[in-house]
Amino acid sequence: MKDFLEQLRTIEIKWQKRWQDAKIFEPKITDEKPKWFVTLPYPYASGPLHIGHCRTYNIGDIYARYKRQRGYNVLWPMAFHITGTPVLSISTRIKKGDSKIRAMYEDYIGIYEKDPIEKKKILKSFEDPHNVAMYFAGKLIHDFLRMGFSIDTTRQFTTGDKEYNKFIEWQYGILNEKGYITKGNYPILWCPHCKNAVGEDDIQGGDESKIEVNELIGVKFKISKDAYLVAATLRPETVYGVTNIWINPNAIYYKIDFNNEKWIISENAYTKIKEQNYQVKMIKKLKGFELIGQTVEIPMLGRAIPIYPADFVDPDHATGVVYSVPAHAPYDYIALKDLQEDSETIKKYHLDIQILSRIVPISLIEVKGYGEFPAVEICKNLGIKTQNNDELLEKATQTIYKAEFYSGKLKEITNEIAGMSVENAKIAMEQILKEKNLAQTVYEVSKKATCRCGSKIIVAVLPDQYFLNYGNEKWKTKAFSALKEMSIVPKKYRITFEKSFDWLQKRPCVRKRGLGTEFPMTKGKGWIIESLSDSVIYMAFYTIIKIIRKQKIQAQQLIPELFDYIFLNKGNIEQISVKSNISIELITMFKNEFEYWYPNDFRHTAINHISNHLSFAIFHHVAIFPEKYWLKKISLNDMLIMEGQKMGKSKGNVIPIANIPVKYSADLTRLHLASVVTVDSIIDWRDKEVAYSLKKLKKFWDFAFSVKDVDKIEEKEPFEKKNINISFNSKVFRSTINTNIYRAITAIENDSIREYIQFGFFENLREIEKFGKLVDQLDLSEGKFVIRTAIEDVTNLIAPVIPHICEEIYEMFHRENKNIGFISQNLITVPSLSEEDNQLALESNFVKDLIDDIEQILHVVEKKPKKIFCYINPQWKHVLYEETAQRFKNSAPSLKEIMILAKKNPKLQKFMKEIAKEAQFIIKNPSVFKISILKPKEQKSSIVSYKKYLEMKYGDIEIVIHYSDEIGIYDPKNKRFNARPMKPAIYIE
Repeated sequence: MKDFLEQLRTIEIKWQKRWQDAKIFEPKITDEKPKWFVTLPYPYASGPLHIGHCRTYNIGDIYARYKRQRGYNVLWPMAFHITGTPVLSISTRIKKGDSKIRAMYEDYIGIYEKDPIEKKKILKSFEDPHNVAMYFAGKLIHDFLRMGFSIDTTRQFTTGDKEYNKFIEWQYGILNEKGYITKGNYPILWCPHCKNAVGEDDIQGGDESKIEVNELIGVKFKISKDAYLVAATLRPETVYGVTNIWINPNAIYYKIDFNNEKWIISENAYTKIKEQNYQVKMIKKLKGFELIGQTVEIPMLGRAIPIYPADFVDPDHATGVVYSVPAHAPYDYIALKDLQEDSETIKKYHLDIQILSRIVPISLIEVKGYGEFPAVEICKNLGIKTQNNDELLEKATQTIYKAEFYSGKLKEITNEIAGMSVENAKIAMEQILKEKNLAQTVYEVSKKATCRCGSKIIVAVLPDQYFLNYGNEKWKTKAFSALKEMSIVPKKYRITFEKSFDWLQKRPCVRKRGLGTEFPMTKGKGWIIESLSDSVIYMAFYTIIKIIRKQKIQAQQLIPELFDYIFLNKGNIEQISVKSNISIELITMFKNEFEYWYPNDFRHTAINHISNHLSFAIFHHVAIFPEKYWLKKISLNDMLIMEGQKMGKSKGNVIPIANIPVKYSADLTRLHLASVVTVDSIIDWRDKEVAYSLKKLKKFWDFAFSVKDVDKIEEKEPFEKKNINISFNSKVFRSTINTNIYRAITAIENDSIREYIQFGFFENLREIEKFGKLVDQLDLSEGKFVIRTAIEDVTNLIAPVIPHICEEIYEMFHRENKNIGFISQNLITVPSLSEEDNQLALESNFVKDLIDDIEQILHVVEKKPKKIFCYINPQWKHVLYEETAQRFKNSAPSLKEIMILAKKNPKLQKFMKEIAKEAQFIIKNPSVFKISILKPKEQKSSIVSYKKYLEMKYGDIEIVIHYSDEIGIYDPKNKRFNARPMKPAIYIE
């Protein structure tokens, strides 16, 4: 295997060079073929990509290659994303001497460079962010080509290029004209260090873990005449069930002036709330334990409740103050229970034991399926006894909150909101508290997150912020209309898109820091268009960038009117030519390229992009382009883990794409990534399973090599036309290969790459191996010809998946022809299946199932057989099953219906007693009468054709075949009565 892998790697380099030299992946406009334009996410050029990314790009390339071999003129271009703060943050931290980031980038450079002096030189150059982007862009395209990706490398650009900036300025001019850009105050994710609004690309792990702005209600609990202890919650309707307040005794709290009120919140909360456009000022610093034992008044109720210590209170979340509702919050119930039994803590904080012991849960929500105290009930059911069981407590919390949200009704104790659903009560209670000035909105991130610069992400409210208003009703309606017409693969992700569209409202589209395009509405004021907001219609730019580069057109010539003409069919070409100083001929070329290639026929990416990039892409396409240019199809795949674990640098299980061809090989990786699971499943990459794929790849190569000197049958005409008589076994084999090819093509046309490979490669490989044994044992003279023809067909079919080894086999089979071209450009044709093919396939499957049944019996008895008896069903059973199948195509029959059917048929009337028994089986197993069946004589002839093979397979034994209704046959165990169509009874002696 080691030698084979080395050979394979050499083959891969050979064909990659030939492809590039011949420029076979650089398509030109033609009327001779239909076009097919595929795009995948351009990678962020801030470091190497890994095997998880490779899964996504591999799927895209298989589709691109397949379409090319189906006669399409395929364009798959690639560019590089560099805008936003990631590259800038990396560069800044390297310049500052950040040891962690320097070590990381020394490792990254080390993937590509071995000379230590050169590595240091490159790392030093990274102090300029442009050098970071350009270095990795160059390496990434090389990595893609080493994987055999059929990319048109002549259409590269980066999102920092001046030409691209002009394209984005044009896009934002249109969005502004249409009123889709708004200005105002709005809560946004914010990096206080960068002084920047942040998006997914700016947050560490932001493309994998969705971070959102949560709106909480800060409920004011009066702690003195002039001050409130403010506890933030997502559930204001539960205020009627509060029993106490939780404070972290070890945290620092501030007494502050908040809009002329005195508040007490945590120190961390104060630093965040200052960024939320409130007038705040620190008055006094407090230690958490100073508040313990004091009491506060519940708003509106006036009832006094105590403040108790709780280490679980996170001073960095919301206000750092939590109110306790033990009847409905599992965490609160367990914390209260623990405290009531914790004599040491009671003594430490001088808590009044009598007050503490009298605290009991207050039921305020009636929940379907639960008693008076849902939190108490679920904790007991799950066996939760202490606060240390976070996993179970979180499960209990989510379970209760979900049950309350969907079935909860507020009880009489809740006064104004009594009888309301939890959903409505939450809204009503928020309004009531705010009207009485007993609550205030505060914002918090949905999950803790860190900016690429290393600083904590918070929520800020900025005055005069610019937003893309995805909540605009007209815009959203149009986007939904486009989504409805689009193909989403797999289909189950359509609902994810719909939910994402519903969720989308205002999104900040500019920031003050980072690389990118200057916001055209605020020229000279330092606003840069946000990273994801400039990456939504870039697919259109692929169509013209090649001409821009080739003709050396300058950025300043790319005026808005030029883009209007190219992309929107607006304007006068003569006037635009004069104003842009670009010839009419070149402008026409731009126009022709765009008109030919657009729309983007196929967009493939990973599922984590649905809620951001993909949704934005649909919105922006409907905002900018006429309907005929809208996206046509989006395909998605799930993630990849390694040996059962998520990939992580600390775990040492991240495999860069650059290392894949050396550690494995390109073809091996391509085959395994695409075949191990369906696209909507997580791949668990395990080297043991990769070894299985390697064995199959080696077997394929060995089969091909074994027949390389066999004279080929010219023009692939049927053997019969070449006056070559072939045996029944060869006919079955050829038919099975054709059937598998047909099923493979059908599968990929229906967006199932895995089934395409299963049928086209693995199933055919098994058939070739099985037939090879037949050839050896039966001395079929035509066998080698038949095998070679099959391997040629499979090679051509599977070239989109393992292109390098297929090119090598193709050349090996046609070494006498110096002008054969590339298999990557060969046509894959759909075989036409004749009635004979269907019959042969049926006979082949029948024998295959029979062998499986024999194998199962032999596995149980664990003895070498002397004779194997096969009893084929009687003719009356064939008639019964065939008629039942015709009569009951869409439903399962009853016993009465089967008996009535049999009585009407003269061929069945004398077997009514037997039919009554058989009908019982049919009713329990209705699928058995819906399969295609062979007649008894056809079953026998099929077994006879394989008789010699079977006898040799099991060690020179005798195969005896009987019809079960023969008189006087040998059947000591009465097995023949169990024979059914396509299922002979078997007796092994």
